[in-house]
Amino acid sequence: MSSPRSTAIVVVVCLALVLGCHDARKTSSNTNNLVASTSQSKSKAVVFVHGIFGDPRSTWTADDGKTYWPDLLGGDSQFDDADIVVKSYTSSGSSSSVQTIAASLAAELAGVFSSHKEVIFLCHSLGGLIVKQLLLDNPQYAKKVPFIVFY
Repeated sequence: MSSPRSTAIVVVVCLALVLGCHDARKTSSNTNNLVASTSQSKSKAVVFVHGIFGDPRSTWTADDGKTYWPDLLGGDSQFDDADIVVKSYTSSGSSSSVQTIAASLAAELAGVFSSHKEVIFLCHSLGGLIVKQLLLDNPQYAKKVPFIVFY
């Protein structure tokens, strides 16, 4: 069984191979529906989607409580041509179906899909099912997704 650290390394290496190498840039993030950076000039977007009972901060934060995966990508020069986006949805106590959440997420990501040539997803648990449904329901979006990392 792999550790979260080794999984994170594999994810970063895979994304680096797809996105290529560029110069460094800085990012900033909030606590909900986070967008580390957005730009019309960037051709790619990396979108993080948490799982059930997760949230956009704790799902992507290492056990040390400080290391935040989206910030790691945003601060890495290999991801200069990518906007880093962290999406959130209500899962605990929610009666929303995967289809309902996927439709809402699709609407929220319309701008991301319209302004980027490629959109790469990093999904945890239920987030993967939601993204899968989003792409099944929106084949025009699926054409822009070269791969998805299911964690």
